[in-house]
Amino acid sequence: MAGILGIITTRGGARGIHNTYTRNLANQPVVAYSLKECEKSRHLQKSVLSTDAKEVSRAAALYNVKVIIRPAGLAGEKTPFIEIVKHTLEEIKSAEGYEPGVVVLLPAEFPLRRALQIDEAIEKLEATGADCVVSVSPAEQSPYEMVKLEGDKAVPFVEDTGDRPEVYRLTGAIYALKPSLLEQGKLSGGDMRAVVMKQVDCVSVDTRPGFMRAEAILKDRKKDIFR
Repeated sequence: MAGILGIITTRGGARGIHNTYTRNLANQPVVAYSLKECEKSRHLQKSVLSTDAKEVSRAAALYNVKVIIRPAGLAGEKTPFIEIVKHTLEEIKSAEGYEPGVVVLLPAEFPLRRALQIDEAIEKLEATGADCVVSVSPAEQSPYEMVKLEGDKAVPFVEDTGDRPEVYRLTGAIYALKPSLLEQGKLSGGDMRAVVMKQVDCVSVDTRPGFMRAEAILKDRKKDIFR
């Protein structure tokens, strides 16, 4: 496989949770889960952590990962992912002359994502020759069960023809893509394929309810180990 780079990202000011990525989740900092899964990956040849917070870089010190601190202009939760990726690649190229053939974007607010899922996305990208592979999970609600309002009149959002295909939502947990897509200013699009994740594996901890749910899922996983 071509040079494969994993980019773990954190963004300051996550909604409702103070110090999201350094907060302990089942006795480990949130960011540690992504770093550990990158180390377990069979296909990631190099991993870097892009962050705008020094406390996150200190939490990452125990792991085999290069840390790139973003400047103030690329700080905060509203920083576009595309700009984070471009900055990371520019910094690595400048420092090491390294240019990957595949980029895997892994936002750290998804601590329950597994190395096997990362590798599945990489393998699908290589096998299909697609432009990108994204992670999806079964949608919690079908668009056939939704309505739009025209004034106070509820109108079906999607016309129900009786044939209801299974629908999925983008999780945001994994983006595996070719640099040529980045040159177009995109993280997804073109020939886009998908890997399916269970809903419990793509919980985001950037809100209090999400954080609490992730803790409950991790406790259940530990119980399963000892049964």
